[in-house]
Amino acid sequence: MNKSVRGYLKESRGYWHMQISYYENDKRKMKNISTGLKIQNNKRKAEQMLSQKIAELERSYQNNAIDSIDMTFSQCLDKWLEDKRQEISKTTYDNYFLIIKNHIKPYFKNKKLSDIKPKDIDSYCHNELKKVVHSSVTKHLNLMKQAIDYAVLKEYIDRNPAIIVKLPKNKKKADDKVILSLSEAKRMLGVMKRERIYPIIILTLYYGMRKEEVLGLTWNDIDFENHNYTINNTITQSAKGSIRFNNSTKTVSSNRTLPMNTDIEDILRAVKKEQEHSKKTLRSAYVGNDYNLVFTNKEGKMYRPDYITKKFQKLLKQYNFEKMRFHDLRHSCATIMRDRGIPIDNISKWLGHSDVSTTTDIYIHKDKDINCTTGETMKDIFKVS
Repeated sequence: MNKSVRGYLKESRGYWHMQISYYENDKRKMKNISTGLKIQNNKRKAEQMLSQKIAELERSYQNNAIDSIDMTFSQCLDKWLEDKRQEISKTTYDNYFLIIKNHIKPYFKNKKLSDIKPKDIDSYCHNELKKVVHSSVTKHLNLMKQAIDYAVLKEYIDRNPAIIVKLPKNKKKADDKVILSLSEAKRMLGVMKRERIYPIIILTLYYGMRKEEVLGLTWNDIDFENHNYTINNTITQSAKGSIRFNNSTKTVSSNRTLPMNTDIEDILRAVKKEQEHSKKTLRSAYVGNDYNLVFTNKEGKMYRPDYITKKFQKLLKQYNFEKMRFHDLRHSCATIMRDRGIPIDNISKWLGHSDVSTTTDIYIHKDKDINCTTGETMKDIFKVS
C-alpha cells in the first residue's frame, strides 16, 4: 500500500492552513493544521512548514517499514499476544504465552518474520509431532496462523505462509481419548461410589460437564426446590499453576441450566450434609472458602483441578480401568447420549457446546423442554442403584 503523505496550503480567516493527507491505523485521513502565519507576505514560510511536516510524517512511515523488515517472528508473536490479551481469558493468555515461550520461540530463534516460509512452519509442526500429541500441535499451528494474520493486517508482511500448511492425518487419533461404553461407565460409577470425588465423577459423566465447570459449582447454583442447577462459574488453573475462581464460563452457550433428578439431588444433599458435619467437627480447623463451593476437600478448601486429574488417574489404576483423561468422561457422556438416540442438537445444548450452526440455534428455542426431555433419558441411562 502506498503510504505517501500529501499536502497543500489553504487560506482560512486570514491565515495559512496546511491540509495534510496521511495514514493512521492503515486508513487515509485528512487533517487541517494552522501554521499561525498570516496570509500577507508569509506564503514562502508556510510552504516551508508544509514541506517539513510532510517530511516528518514520511520519516515516521519509513521507520515503521524498517521495523517491519527487521522484525523477527518471535517479536511478531509478542506483539500479537499483547494485542490479543484484552480479548481472551487469563488462562488462555497463560497457555498461549507458554506455547510461544517453550515451543515456538526456541525453534525459530531470531529468524526474521519476512523470511518465514510455508516449509518452515511445516518443518516446525513435524518436529513437534515427535514430542507432543497431535492435538497440541494443532493448537500451535492455529496460534501461528492467527499471529501471522495479525502481521498481514498490520502490513508487516504481504501474505500468511502458515495458511497453506496442513498437519498430516492423526494416525493415533483413537489413542488421544478413551470413550467409555455404557457398561464401562456404569461399572466405574459402581466401584468408585465410596470415593470422595465420586460426586464429581458422576456429575461429569451424567452432564458431560467440563472439569472447571463441575469444580466451579456453588450452592447458590443449586435449586433443590425447582430441581435444577445452573452452570455459570468455573475454577481454572493456569499453565503456571495458579488457581482462579471465575464468574464466567468458557463460552456464552456454556452458561446453562440443567435439570436434576432425585438421584443427583440425593448425591448433592449428601455432599452438603458432609460439609456441615466437617464444619462442626473440625471447628477452627475448617478453613472453608469464599465462594460457597459445592465440591471442596475436608477442610473446605477449593479443589485444585490438577489434584482431581491426579486422583482420577490413581482411581483408574486402583480399579483396573484403561488410562484416560478426566475430560474423556465428557466425551463418553456425549457418545453414550448419541448411541441412545438423543438428537445431536439436544446433546449440544446439554453439553453447552458453542459450535452448533446458526440455523440450529434459531430453531431450537425451547431450552427448558429440551433439557428436561434429555434429562429423563439420562436418568434412565445412569440409574443409580
